[in-house]
This record gives sequence, C-alpha cells and structure tokens, in this order.
Amino acid sequence: MEDTKATESECPIMDTQKILVEIDIPDMVQLLPTFDGDQYTLSDFIGSVEDMVINVVKNIYKTDCPVFILRAIRRKIVGEANRVLIRERTKLNWEEIKKALIDNFADPRNMDTLMDDLREIPSFGLKIYHLYVEISKIRCACFDLLERQEEDLVFRKTQECVFEKRFLHAFISGLRGPLKLSVLRKDPKNIWEANKIAMQLIDDFHWARKQKVNHNKRRIYTNKLFFNSNRGRQNGNNMPEGPK
Repeated sequence: MEDTKATESECPIMDTQKILVEIDIPDMVQLLPTFDGDQYTLSDFIGSVEDMVINVVKNIYKTDCPVFILRAIRRKIVGEANRVLIRERTKLNWEEIKKALIDNFADPRNMDTLMDDLREIPSFGLKIYHLYVEISKIRCACFDLLERQEEDLVFRKTQECVFEKRFLHAFISGLRGPLKLSVLRKDPKNIWEANKIAMQLIDDFHWARKQKVNHNKRRIYTNKLFFNSNRGRQNGNNMPEGPK
C-alpha cells in the first residue's frame, strides 16, 4: 500500500516534468517579441526571454543556454537596440546583453526623481489624455525599476499598491473644475478607472450640450415660422393684415 501511495503522489510531479522537458525551446524563441529600443517595452522583452527560455533551460535542463539559442534571442533585438549592442561589442551572454539593454534604454531616473516628477505633473494644466499619458509613463518606469530592484514578490506587490494610490492622486489633482469632484464621487480604484470615468463624463457633457443646442435651434426656428415679425405672414401663410 505504501508503494502505491508513493507512486500516486509522484505522478503529478512526473507529469509536470515530462511536459516541461517536451517544451521545444527553439519554438519558444520564435514566439518572443522583438525589441527595438523602446523603453516602455524593455521590461516585457526581458521578462519574456527569461520566463520562456532562459529559466526553462536553467531549471529543467540544468544547463546554461546553448549558443544557438542565444544567437536566436540576439536576433530578436533589432533597430537602435541592435546598433547599440554592436557598437558596444556586447558578448553573446544573456546577463551582459540584459545589462547593456537596461543601461542604454531603461528610464535613467531613480525612484525619488520619478516621484518628484509625478508631483509636478498636476500643475502643468494638461488635457485629460496627456495627463493620463504622462502619469502612465512614470508609472511604467516606476514599476520597471521596482521589478529590477526588489526580488521579494510580496513586498513588491505591496509597494505597487502604494504607488497606484499616488498615481491616482496625481491624476485627480490634475483635473480641473467640477470634473475633479465628479470623478472623486465615482471612487475610482486606479488611474485607468479614473481616466475612463473622466472621459465618459466629458462625453456625456458634450452630448447634453449638443442636445440643448439642437433643442434651442428647433425652438428658434418655430418662433420664426409661426410668430414672424411681419404681421402679413402669420403662421407662415400670406394672410391679410386686417384692420389696424
């Protein structure tokens, strides 16, 4: 009975290992995104390479990444990013490639500088779209930096929640007039929700104003037709003026 239980308990592990070993690494490399030097896609590219290829080879095959796999990964780096690696004569080693990409294309600001820049954005008087974009850029740089510096996943998630509140506060602070209060009343949980609410409120306002204008136009047209200042054209007909 003990042998049977042991065999049954090992089955899920064996199945998982079998699935992982059967992963076709070259096929996984083909699925990787390209990277052309855009700082906002750098974190995604690095994460994809490590999760889909590097860590699989290291943890499952218990070996370093083969040269032909590294060359295939290297070919995913294009445009300006490719030119930088060539200019710096970066070796065919993933850690060196990653460091070169981060040094050249990651946002150079540290966390304190990012937070200082975030606090200034509400005072710029930006339109809603540009307000959202500028805060989103800082958000992206902040989370990328946090991911590179903090390995503790639980602590990182806690910090991300703290920063999300700061981004939301900065966005709402950048709104003007009654719109700020209207968005606050909707109690958004993050900057994405706040932006969606703000844009919807603006659309509703423009629609209501358009309806009011159309209504006023109809009313003015009716008055002109049925109450023309020319007494001989009352109700739109050629009527005699009658006795004066």
